[in-house]
Amino acid sequence: MTAVSLTVFLIELQLPPPTPVPGIKYGLANIVTLYILYGVRGTHKPRMAGMVLTARVVLALLLTGRGSAVFMSVCGGAFALIAAVLLYCIFARCREKHAAACIVITGIAGGVAHNAGQLAAAVVVYGLTSAVAYLPYLVLGGVVAGAFTGAAVAGVARLRRGE
Repeated sequence: MTAVSLTVFLIELQLPPPTPVPGIKYGLANIVTLYILYGVRGTHKPRMAGMVLTARVVLALLLTGRGSAVFMSVCGGAFALIAAVLLYCIFARCREKHAAACIVITGIAGGVAHNAGQLAAAVVVYGLTSAVAYLPYLVLGGVVAGAFTGAAVAGVARLRRGE
């Protein structure tokens, strides 16, 4: 899962930005994190998702040399993972019956939380309080990217169940 996540992340780096607004990305590597929560069988899925996310961030740093972006990635990833795990736990009773909706909602929350985490890091580390002006755009970008991520995972999970 780490190798898949890292590969998708590196491919995403080669894509043109989806919008001219700084900070908005596709978030394709988050598909793997969400898939671990909803598509993998077994226990300890939140822990596994956290380990894969951490390994991806560290390996991406080593491969790309983008040290200044690491803290931003860590904050964004941590916020997204926390949001996803919370919703995964909240949806425990209904995720079998409404699997696709649960996954898409979790993807959206993760996308928005990821952008909020990166914005918080920019404000704290770099003192970029002016970056808060981007919040509406980042929320919109997080919703769109998160919905795509969730829909992709819901589709894969559905195929996996043979539907």
